[in-house]
Amino acid sequence: MEYRDFNLCRPGYFDPLKNDYFEDEHHLNKNGSDAFSKLFCDYYNGLINDVDLFYESYSEKAENLEYDILGAVVKKEDDSIIIEPVTRDGSWDDISCQVKITGSDETEGYGNLTVKPGEKVKVGSEYSGDIEIELSDGEDIAGHIEITY
Repeated sequence: MEYRDFNLCRPGYFDPLKNDYFEDEHHLNKNGSDAFSKLFCDYYNGLINDVDLFYESYSEKAENLEYDILGAVVKKEDDSIIIEPVTRDGSWDDISCQVKITGSDETEGYGNLTVKPGEKVKVGSEYSGDIEIELSDGEDIAGHIEITY
């Protein structure tokens, strides 16, 4: 069997950007492994062909994506974080970031904030806990990120 890049799957078969498929940044959870295993078995057994399943290139895939927000880079700067969305066209227009900061036992968190991409979110130098970030394009939530700070 030749190498196949399953990152080039067309929508409807397996979406590697689907948030409930991953345990962490690189590893599938049970939902993801079940979905991928079924897809791989169907492909291996000839129930799905190459043309239906795969884009021919990453550029073809990018041209056909229905969503504009692909992810985000979260940078730590002093006692703040900066959220920079990764988008198909590089634009941050109409994108908002909902940030929820929840403290651990030693520190107190604070509620929900709405910030623009690239804007600093002051976290505090003594803070330790979880930060949840949701990216929205004005219509739907396009991504959800949880980090421990």
